[in-house]
Amino acid sequence: MDTYKYIKDLHIKERKSIRQISRDTGLSRQTILKILYGSVEEVTQYKRNVPPPAPLKEQYAPINRDWIVENLTAPPKQRYTASRIFERLQEEKGFTGGASTVRGWVKEIKHELNIERVETYVPLDHDPVGRAQCDWTPAVARINGRDIKGDLFLMRFSNSRAFYVRFYPHQRQEAFFDAHEKTFTFFNGVPQSILYDNLKTAVKRVLVGRKREEQDAFVKFRAHHGFDSEFCNRSRGNEKGGIEALARYVKWHIFTPVPEFPTIEALNNWIEERCRKLNARPRGRNQQRVFYLTLRCSTNRVRVNMQA
Repeated sequence: MDTYKYIKDLHIKERKSIRQISRDTGLSRQTILKILYGSVEEVTQYKRNVPPPAPLKEQYAPINRDWIVENLTAPPKQRYTASRIFERLQEEKGFTGGASTVRGWVKEIKHELNIERVETYVPLDHDPVGRAQCDWTPAVARINGRDIKGDLFLMRFSNSRAFYVRFYPHQRQEAFFDAHEKTFTFFNGVPQSILYDNLKTAVKRVLVGRKREEQDAFVKFRAHHGFDSEFCNRSRGNEKGGIEALARYVKWHIFTPVPEFPTIEALNNWIEERCRKLNARPRGRNQQRVFYLTLRCSTNRVRVNMQA
């Protein structure tokens, strides 16, 4: 910029010719013409004549593109995100670059394919007590060579964000109770209260406000385990935003690509290991790790759970 201003002053204030300025500064006349009659950005910004070498991009970007194109036909909530692509490149292709590099490639590819999407989020804070949220979400798994449409049971602790997921071919009450039992065993604890949608397996009749007439079997079940139940208002799924966000997270980080196993039991064993691995990651705005705190006993388990 100093050179740019100096050349302008020589020509405008001192009224020197282009030829004379060229002799005094050693710059070519073409360069001086650009400075005098071109834009500041055109003159001052550096432009590469040849693109820099990008060996990682040449090797991995085509793989990213294939995955993104392939998953355009996958279930909408089981499609790739940049973070999931980054994980797969590390685990399956030996990728040594950074996550920001992969995000840049994915952004370019989605722009080319015209499938970009802008999302906004409002951060939520929860008290460090044993509260959890629970829900079902549909998913597709490939079992013994066949695509099976089933449902994922999801439970997530509001403060620590620790979660458990299990796949079932249906949402019947036996699956509902079994999933709770597996969750309590997984955490070796029972939450103080659980927030539900108005599931038929738990709610017999919706009353005024948040009051519900619960299914007899569900009342006995939660009385046995010692937790309280809460329910969302009708058509207010946003009241359990944590579990809604978990449904998207699980589709991207566990069910993308569509998992393939010989049996549902083998699938659930693998999902459980994925839950352990993902729960071990630092999470939240402060990148804190999860630990479990004993509050009080319930049957043979303990109350949980807080965040470090």
